[in-house]
Amino acid sequence: MKNVFSYLKRKKERRVPSARMNSRSVVSFLFWMGVLAVLFITTQSYLRTAFLNEKVNGYQDSTEEELEKMVDEGFITSPAGEAYTEEFVRKFIHIPVTEEERKKRSEDLSRYLAEGLTLPDMENNTSFKGERKLQSISLYKKRSKGENAYYTYNVSYETLPTPPVPKKGEKKIPVTPLTKKVMITVPVGTDGKNFNVIEQPYFSNAPSETRLSAVKNQEDDSKKNLKKEDELKRFATQFFTSYTENTVSEMSYLMERPESLKDLYQYRGVENFKVYDREKNTYLIKTLVLLEDGETGIVTKQPFTIIVEEKQDKFYVKKLLHSIGG
Repeated sequence: MKNVFSYLKRKKERRVPSARMNSRSVVSFLFWMGVLAVLFITTQSYLRTAFLNEKVNGYQDSTEEELEKMVDEGFITSPAGEAYTEEFVRKFIHIPVTEEERKKRSEDLSRYLAEGLTLPDMENNTSFKGERKLQSISLYKKRSKGENAYYTYNVSYETLPTPPVPKKGEKKIPVTPLTKKVMITVPVGTDGKNFNVIEQPYFSNAPSETRLSAVKNQEDDSKKNLKKEDELKRFATQFFTSYTENTVSEMSYLMERPESLKDLYQYRGVENFKVYDREKNTYLIKTLVLLEDGETGIVTKQPFTIIVEEKQDKFYVKKLLHSIGG
């Protein structure tokens, strides 16, 4: 028995160190896991912060670029830019006769030019001894390109050459002024505070005086409803009389989207009255309405297209357009 107790005691003593070693391993494992977790969280936090900073910086840069672009474009296309370029064109087109006045013109124009651009870079008028006068000027268009703007003006000017000095006994030769209509485009830049002409202005032909075709009735006259024409003309007379005499609220009984010319015109009749069929019980009317200005007595012919619906032997305007092309 003594030997048995001695064996059990030794076996128990042998197990105690093993338990201690397991406990240390667990603690060590948990410690390193904690360290790794902290490192992982720190790394993720850093990466996320870097990503967000990159996005925010990108947004800031983009916003700043947009704001700068808006400021530049707004400044370039502002009324100040138009006033600046028109003043330049007026001085540039006008070429006086005397050398003193031409010298003053050169000094004035040089103040408009960007650094590195001079008046001799733009013109040579030494052989022209006469005078050039601006007759008219109007802004035709303006456009921006990057930080620069291009103002195009429609101008008319007159050139009056100096007549040659007649020889003794000869009569003075009369000089006929020449008038030209051209376009002049002025390239302008800005630093956000000031304007400058950055390149030579250039001329181009004035737009031709082409005439566009007038708006016409696009309906096929072979599809006119002649049977309904007299009846609908009577309705039109009633409608446009009310249109010039009733208020907007009162017109709601006659049309879907009420409007009125009360106190502006008086109805005086219709011309070119035409009726076309649409879907069942619906008609399209195209006409010129004669409206008289009550103060002056002037009669104008105004175009109308109206879509009329018939219900229970009564007509109602579903749509009204101020055009015969609609």
